[in-house]
Amino acid sequence: MENRPVGRKKNITGEGKEIRRQGSGLGTGPVGRPNIYSARPSGSRTRSSGNSYSPYGQTTRSSGGKGIIAVVIGIIVLILGGGGFGLSSMFGDSDSGGYTADTGWNFATEASSGWTGTSNNGKLNTSTLDGARDKFTTLTGGGRDTVTVMIYMCGTDLETKSGMASSDLAEMTKASISDKVNVIVYTGGCSEWKNDIVSNSVNQIYKVESGGLRCLVKNDGKDPMTNPSTLTRFIKYAAENFPATRKMLIMWDHGGGSITGFGYDEKNATAGAMSLSGINRALSNAGEKFDFIGFDACLMATYENALMLEPYADYLIASEETEPGIGWYYTDWLDHLSKNSSYPTVELGKQIADDFVKTCNSRCPGQSATLSVVDLAELTAATPDAFNAFA
Repeated sequence: MENRPVGRKKNITGEGKEIRRQGSGLGTGPVGRPNIYSARPSGSRTRSSGNSYSPYGQTTRSSGGKGIIAVVIGIIVLILGGGGFGLSSMFGDSDSGGYTADTGWNFATEASSGWTGTSNNGKLNTSTLDGARDKFTTLTGGGRDTVTVMIYMCGTDLETKSGMASSDLAEMTKASISDKVNVIVYTGGCSEWKNDIVSNSVNQIYKVESGGLRCLVKNDGKDPMTNPSTLTRFIKYAAENFPATRKMLIMWDHGGGSITGFGYDEKNATAGAMSLSGINRALSNAGEKFDFIGFDACLMATYENALMLEPYADYLIASEETEPGIGWYYTDWLDHLSKNSSYPTVELGKQIADDFVKTCNSRCPGQSATLSVVDLAELTAATPDAFNAFA
């Protein structure tokens, strides 16, 4: 697929996790095939390590090393006259990476050369830029807020080969989710789920409840999950059936940044990825404003993506680089949000980033993880004149 997004690296250690049907008390057994997490599957998508630079973000976490810089950094370098960035360094060559039919996009860990800044691990910037717009979401405070977390989970080969989506679903069910927090998951996009709950044949919608999953929509058809109308339909469903003072959207799959966009639907391969313009259309048609929009996917923390998302959300949580296959760790931050539904967004974002880095360091030895929390309300005021001129 010429526009197939980059793959997450499937280098995982540890045991699989268990998912239960809500209310049944019947376990499905370990998620995935025996020893699925102890093996190193072939066909990896590498999320390189690196010192990270988040131009107008609140916090960025990175575990060090050199990595692939987001597309926007390369564009800014070209604008400002910097050197070292080009398509060959981004996509690699015959010796360093590229696309193959067997592995998909594979970024070599040493193929990067763009612009790097000083790592700001652990720092939380809560200042507000002059000229920043007001936030869409105003917290009620005192733990009185209600929250709907929408997770758009296109399982694709990450699930079919390695059970990564099932593992993340299990992490969600381990959280003690309060009655003020609704976690709604749209599933589809892969030919074989590594659990006996989620359908292999049709798209579905689930509600995550402490200890299990409850199916809300058993059959939402077979439309590609990279079709903007599918995303719009899910957002509208969640917003209408679970109204809340805070809405959060997480998009789970492969990612290709500004060039190829989000997602790869394994069952509808010819549909391609959802471009940034496609995401824009989906969000515009949905008509909702979000506390944050997050991408549990590679390379989506680009300037272009942030500018596109600014009219729809207060914050963007995404990786500037490729990310390890295990992706975000969901249990702890959902616990924190359930204990205090008024948990400030920027602090919640820091929790997500810290959990992500900590888990990747323990479960993915030798790999690094980068995640940033970007204040989109500041973005328009902070956009450099050079970038506007280039655009």
